[in-house]
Formats: sequence, C-alpha cells, structure tokens
Amino acid sequence: MNEFSPSSADAAHARLAGDTSVIPEGMYCYSRTGFDVESLTLKLEPCPYWGHDPARGEQQSGYCAHLRAGDWEEEGTMLLWDMVKECGVRDRIPGEDE
Repeated sequence: MNEFSPSSADAAHARLAGDTSVIPEGMYCYSRTGFDVESLTLKLEPCPYWGHDPARGEQQSGYCAHLRAGDWEEEGTMLLWDMVKECGVRDRIPGEDE
C-alpha cells in the first residue's frame, strides 16, 4: 500500500472518523505548503482522503475516500486524477466573499 493509494485514503478516513476539517480549503485536493527554489516547484500536502491508483490509467486514477468514489467508476468522479476537488467540502476560495 503506497502513501497515496485508495486503501491508504480509506484508512485515513476511518482513522479520522471522516472529519471534514482536514479537507484543504479551495478547489483542489491539496494545500500549498511552500516553494522549492532549487527545483522551481510548489510543495503540496494532499488531502488525507485523496488517493491515486496509477494502474488505472492517467485520467482515471483519482479516488476520494470521503466520497467513496473514483474516476474509474461509471457513476464516479471525473477530475480527481488532477486533484480537482469534487467533494464540495470547504471548496470556497480562501478570502472569497460569501
């Protein structure tokens, strides 16, 4: 089981009892934690409920333990492979007016 597998996402959801306060704010399944100047890349912290199954193909590999759904399912999600949030939890952009 890798760090971001659907199984590890399900385990995190069970361990955290589905607590939605750990879901990052905004439109994505991650929080920005910094910037690596040497590699010129953003440092990201994925949502603990996000999973990725590389065996499923690039655009069908995302999974959300909170939704219990993956991109590969007929009635599942569509954009989790790209870490676009589909759960609707805390999906407002920080600082956005209501």
